Amino acid sequence: MNKALMGGGLGLLTLLGGVYYAGQMTKEEATAVTPAMEAAYKGADTANIVTLNMGRTLYMQANGGKAPEKIEDLVPAFVQSVPAEAFSKSTAVAKAYDGSGGWVMDDEGFKPNHPQVLKP
Repeated sequence: MNKALMGGGLGLLTLLGGVYYAGQMTKEEATAVTPAMEAAYKGADTANIVTLNMGRTLYMQANGGKAPEKIEDLVPAFVQSVPAEAFSKSTAVAKAYDGSGGWVMDDEGFKPNHPQVLKP
């Protein structure tokens, strides 16, 4: 049997087992997971902000200091694709914060367009 296929199947069974277990958690157990999940999501957003702002900086260096006006100025030449913001799972890009999800691209760079907390 192909080892790659066998490993993938075991991973799927493990994932499904984890999903089943998650459904069996008590409210206290689920609440205890929330701070760790928030920290993981914040870490993912921080890494994505670095990537987006690095692309913005490279764009500005290539364009005489002029900031990009829209996300299409960066993708795909300076950033391969717009990553999903971790809390909202959105790739939308807005000019100002409205909390709807995705990213804000303003004169200062990129930041999340979503509260950085998990909803209960």
